[in-house]
Amino acid sequence: MGQLCDFCGEQRSMVYCRSDAACLCLSCDRIVHSANALPRCHSRTLVCEQPNSEPAAVRFIEEEISLCENCNWSSYAAPASAADHKQQSINCYSGCPSAAQLSTE
Repeated sequence: MGQLCDFCGEQRSMVYCRSDAACLCLSCDRIVHSANALPRCHSRTLVCEQPNSEPAAVRFIEEEISLCENCNWSSYAAPASAADHKQQSINCYSGCPSAAQLSTE
């Protein structure tokens, strides 16, 4: 299932907040980062789905998996392997986007 949210402890974490050094589910990300103007500025990204505690750096489109730099390197960085996988860099975001908006980023 992956790591549970550091805030509610119930849902699977999906977001890593660098400022809080916390892994959050989408619901708690919205609650925490809409509290006031300061947390809305926090830089966040998806969580790596293998160790599920590091910020993800790349999204593999067909496999539908997000990985951090280390997992990407160990899993897909071999030249023959990397060419076979469509990937997209993951950008950080701030504010309070909806789940639908996050999926299009």
